[in-house]
This record gives sequence, structure tokens and C-alpha cells, in this order.
Amino acid sequence: MPRGGRSKWECMSGRKKAVWSAAIVLMLLIVAFVVYASSKSKSRETDECVRRIKCFNSLRQIGMALHSYHNVYHVFPPAYTVDENGRPMHSWRMLILPYLEDMKGSETLYKQFRLDEPWDSPHNLAVARREIPKVFRCKSDRPKGEFDTSYVMPIGPGMFSDGPTARATEEFKDGKQNTIAVVEMSGTGILWTEPRDWKVPEGPILVNPPQGLGMCANHLGLKNDLYMNVLFADCTVIPLPAEIAPELLRATLTIDGGEPIDDVHNLSKAPAPRDTNALP
Repeated sequence: MPRGGRSKWECMSGRKKAVWSAAIVLMLLIVAFVVYASSKSKSRETDECVRRIKCFNSLRQIGMALHSYHNVYHVFPPAYTVDENGRPMHSWRMLILPYLEDMKGSETLYKQFRLDEPWDSPHNLAVARREIPKVFRCKSDRPKGEFDTSYVMPIGPGMFSDGPTARATEEFKDGKQNTIAVVEMSGTGILWTEPRDWKVPEGPILVNPPQGLGMCANHLGLKNDLYMNVLFADCTVIPLPAEIAPELLRATLTIDGGEPIDDVHNLSKAPAPRDTNALP
């Protein structure tokens, strides 16, 4: 201690005190920022986990509704129904409304649509734009429209649906457990009742490619890698990683291609939620 019993702080000039005070305040601000950033990061991870579970559950509910529809009509719903001129009328999403067991009011909503009118008639559009059942929107999606869906059927020859064709269980020669029925897709721009889905293109199919030309979703995996959830025809939901081989992915889209398929259910790097009923 300096002479006179004064501390070093007391002996400092006013200018030095100001410098030290500023340095201490700056250090405290840095520590506070690091703590805040860390808490925000953990909060985002928690929020994404909740969104992932809800998206997973939505696909499970859709899968159970598809099977309930099959129990009644002995076929899965087509991607869309058509009129006598082949014009698309109604989407599979609207057709399964009465079979969404965990969705209150879905059957009442279904009864508000006029099935003898196309999906885009003034009346049917008004009903569709009144609300979108939460089961058709993934919480991680970044929709272009307020009532856009996050879930689409892959459409093409030999797939779960070619458009207007309804498939029966016995048609799945590759096995329902190896055939994708519904995929999540970010930013579809598709109104949930619109009879439009994902027309599978020719050539390689990728999950979350950099150019966005493929199957795209916004879920973060265990290593901050993007992946997407898909619903198989046996009602299983699987998170597919971006590095899945394009030929394997295409093989899982066909019902009777006869391609050799490895155990696609073991490919996921993002584990499925243990309790899928924990969050509705």
C-alpha cells in the first residue's frame, strides 16, 4: 500500500481512473455479450428441437390419416381428384381431413367445401383461406403464403401417386416401408387445398442441394447440417440427411422399381424424437 495509507486507486490521476473504468466496463460488456449469445444459441437449438418434434408428429398424423382413408376405400388417396375432363379438382390434403384423428374440427372443415366445385371456386378458396390445419404446416418452414402447405406427395410414373391414380396396398412391390409417400418441402408456394404437389424430375434427386433444386427443408441436424423429414407408406417418419445417395433416394420414391434398397431407415443422422406424442 502506498504511503499515507492510500490505495493504488486513490493515488491514480483522474485520467487513469477513467481509462481503467472504461476498460472494466468494456470487459463486463464483453462477458455479458458472450453469455447472452450463448443463451440465445441454446434457445434457438431448443426452439428448433420443438419445431422438429411437431413436424415429425404432423407427418405421423398425415400417415395415419392416409391409412384410415385406405381402410375405408381400400386404396390410398390420389394426389388429386379430376372431373370428367381430367381437370384437377381437389387435393389429397383436403380428402384426408375427415381422417385426421388428432385434429379437432377437421371433419367440420371438410364439410364446408363443395366437392362438386373445383378447389379454386370462389366458395372453396374462401374456405381454404380461412384457416390451414396446423398438421399441413411445418413450424420450421418459411412459407411464401399464409395458407401454403409444407407437405407434398412425390408425383411421377410408378410412385406413390402419378396424379389422379389411387394406389392399393398390393401394388407396393418394393414394400411400403421402402416407398416414400409424403415429403416436407420448404417454401412450396402451394395453397394447402391446391391439387398440386412435387413432380419428381428426371435425373439425380438431392436433399437440400446448394442451388435449392431438390427436396428442401430447414431442419438442423446434430452437426448443424440440414436434413428433411419424409413419410414412408408404412407410416414411418424418417429424417433423411443431405448426403443420401441420389440413386437410393430415387429408389425409395418408386413402388415397384425392384431396385436394391439398403436399410434407408438407418441413414438418419438426426434421431427421431423418442416421445412423438409429447408435443401436439
